[in-house]
This record gives sequence, structure tokens and C-alpha cells, in this order.
Amino acid sequence: MNAHTPGPYEVNGEGAVVAQLGTKRTGHILITATLTSALEPIAEKTVEANAHLFKAAPQLLDALRKTRTQALRAIVASGSHPDFALLAVADADAAIAAAEGRS
Repeated sequence: MNAHTPGPYEVNGEGAVVAQLGTKRTGHILITATLTSALEPIAEKTVEANAHLFKAAPQLLDALRKTRTQALRAIVASGSHPDFALLAVADADAAIAAAEGRS
């Protein structure tokens, strides 16, 4: 399920992430990382790092889904079910569910 804005996402020079929806005439969405918080300031390089992470999120989710599928195929093909492989698939399932709002 892909209910999130598909992107592409771009990082502007102020630590904001912009995703284009439709054309420039029909609008766009702006996702920002705040520069300060109520408790303590956030360093500019942290804001920029957060923006790049937000930008990469859809690509990371897609890669995790593909990796999970490949891991399951390898487990089945090998006939072996090592605990570490099953734990990795379970971790991937949990992360995917969180990204899709199912946890």
C-alpha cells in the first residue's frame, strides 16, 4: 500500500523537503523539518540531515520491501531457516508496517 506522497522529493536549501503533486499549476506539498523546538534548538546540519532522510524514505521503503522478498525466496530455496534470517524478515515486516501506519 502506498498512501504516502510518491514524490519525487527534493531538498531545498533551507532544510525543507518539497514533493511535487501534479503540475505547478495544480499545487505541491511542502514537508519541512523545523529549525527549532520548544525544548532546544536543532543544529542546521541536523535539519539538513533530517531533510535528506525524509527525501529518501520512499526509496528506502521500496528497497526494504524488495530485500524482504529476496530474503524469503533465499530462505525457501535453501530449505534452511536460520534464526537470523527469520529475525531479519520479521524486522523488515515491522518496519514496513510502521511506515504504512499499521503498527
